[in-house]
Amino acid sequence: MEGDADPSSFASRDALEAGMSAERVKEALQARGLKAGGRPAERVDRLWLALTTPRDQLPKSVFAKGGSLSAEANGAAAGGPQRSRDEHGRKCALLEAQLT
Repeated sequence: MEGDADPSSFASRDALEAGMSAERVKEALQARGLKAGGRPAERVDRLWLALTTPRDQLPKSVFAKGGSLSAEANGAAAGGPQRSRDEHGRKCALLEAQLT
């Protein structure tokens, strides 16, 4: 069924676009701390890039505000309690995305 597959199970960008709903792509991006806006094709491009590139080699432009590798490395100390709650929410979303 479209939208239920694990993003990492697709062999190509086109297969990813055909096999996942636009909403599921958006959720997968958010779970990874990446920008989730733009046209559906742009979101698929961003997700495919994230799936095929080591996180520390991704361009800063694909990360959501506060979602870069350096921000995660700094953890709650960089942003206080709100950052900690946001990071917890992101981690929960990522786990949920992997389970569904």
